[in-house]
Amino acid sequence: MLKSLSSAALKNKRVLIRVDYNLPYNAKDKKISSVFRVEQTKKTIDYIFKHKPAYILLLSHYGRPDGYSADQSLQLFLPAIEKTLKYKIVFLSYRKNISSLQKELKPGHIYLLDNLRFWPGENNNEAQFAKKIAQLGDIFVNEAFSVNHRKAASVSAITKYLPSYSGFHLIEETSALNSFLHLKKEPFIIILGGAKIADKLDALSTLIPKADAVLLGGGPANTLMSLMGFPIGKSLVEVLTPKGSRLLNNKKIILPIDWKILRGNRILSVSLNDVGKNDIVVDIGPLTTKLYSQLVSKAKKIFFNGSLGKVKNLPLATLGTKNVLKSISPTCFALAAGGDTGAFIEKYGFGKKFKYLSTAGGATLACLSGKRLPGLR
Repeated sequence: MLKSLSSAALKNKRVLIRVDYNLPYNAKDKKISSVFRVEQTKKTIDYIFKHKPAYILLLSHYGRPDGYSADQSLQLFLPAIEKTLKYKIVFLSYRKNISSLQKELKPGHIYLLDNLRFWPGENNNEAQFAKKIAQLGDIFVNEAFSVNHRKAASVSAITKYLPSYSGFHLIEETSALNSFLHLKKEPFIIILGGAKIADKLDALSTLIPKADAVLLGGGPANTLMSLMGFPIGKSLVEVLTPKGSRLLNNKKIILPIDWKILRGNRILSVSLNDVGKNDIVVDIGPLTTKLYSQLVSKAKKIFFNGSLGKVKNLPLATLGTKNVLKSISPTCFALAAGGDTGAFIEKYGFGKKFKYLSTAGGATLACLSGKRLPGLR
């Protein structure tokens, strides 16, 4: 584990902060649906700025670009980041030679570098690229828990070349997850939705033995229901490994007993067998919602990752998730994880239902599965 930022000497130092400003953004209407991840970095940035560094350079990624692309530039988010952090921030645009930035960085400023994934060395965890970034600073601060499960140059390799510290929110995240793992409360219910199940299998294999029930919706439910031979039309589904397919034999897995589907431009409630070849499953049905709500209302510990329906741009497909979350008891220790999950909770006002909301999806799942995260080594 990295040392705490509170032990760092910051005055007159060039401070690099790895943040995760990979924000939920609708390119069509040019709107950011949540700045939660930016808010969670403010305490660390305020602390560093108060201690009079030479400058602060914020490092982040956005999306999965294949080289430079203006529509995946962090400049899109600059006004929202400035408004949230309450600082004037100087934007540093992409250039092939990242070392040339040294001429532009002046004392007294906070800078935001463009999308790190525009440089191929970032995702490849290249030592040479990490060295070039490290040359821009004297101290490195990791405040991006949500990417700590990835071997990226700005997360992992860079720690070999600079004194490295944990930001305050990263410390809070890891502490909360450790507390959750060791919390002995029953019944323990897992609510799992979102797009995919394959990247959640390791965490599930660790958590399921400790859970009383796992309620599935979204892509994970579609996939398992398809394996069972139920029609799912044109719904999201993925191919599972034998390890994933074995989930069907686990009695703790609870699957939907009816659906809401999109048929043409109408959303309908149907039985499991009434999904047509051109239909799209967009939510759990009313019978499933009632079943899940009853189970959730009795839970004393909940882990929630991924909405139970296809919630983007389909307000009626949010009802299953909303009603299930409404049933969480005030005495339950509920933890939610993931950027899209957090955005849903924030948008629909469910924040008070959760004792802790993690900014991370994959990193949280990796941590809960017992894996050592590359960024924290």
